[in-house]
Amino acid sequence: MLNILATGSLVADPKERTGTSGKPFVTANARVPSDGEDSILLSLIAFRDSACQALMALTKGDAVAVIGRAKLASWNTAGEQRHGLSVVADQVLTVYQVEKRRSQSTEGKTPKTQSHQASSGGSAPRVAAHASASGVVADLEDDLPWQP
Repeated sequence: MLNILATGSLVADPKERTGTSGKPFVTANARVPSDGEDSILLSLIAFRDSACQALMALTKGDAVAVIGRAKLASWNTAGEQRHGLSVVADQVLTVYQVEKRRSQSTEGKTPKTQSHQASSGGSAPRVAAHASASGVVADLEDDLPWQP
């Protein structure tokens, strides 16, 4: 097994199940983009309460990031060999959790608008990266000045 961090989107609604011992768990499938034409299918299973709750808050098409132990899997679909990963999700991070944490940490704070001075004495703009996931725009700032 190998430890991975993967991000993708759910291809179906997660399902809550109960094991033979009576302990609940959640299963889900996520599609992760890859360099080739095909994407990688992650078969997710979560046993931890926090991971189960995070997955059950999502629906088909929602973005998700998982950290866990992965194992390669192969199967045949209509005579075609397919490959993917089976992942035991130890941690699940969703866009909803990111937005909630961001709003809690920025309550009562004013946004930074200052610029930084480069070591040569010139002015360099603040670097801002924007990422969109499920309609949420993240504004991540790097405090280091840009150097050509």
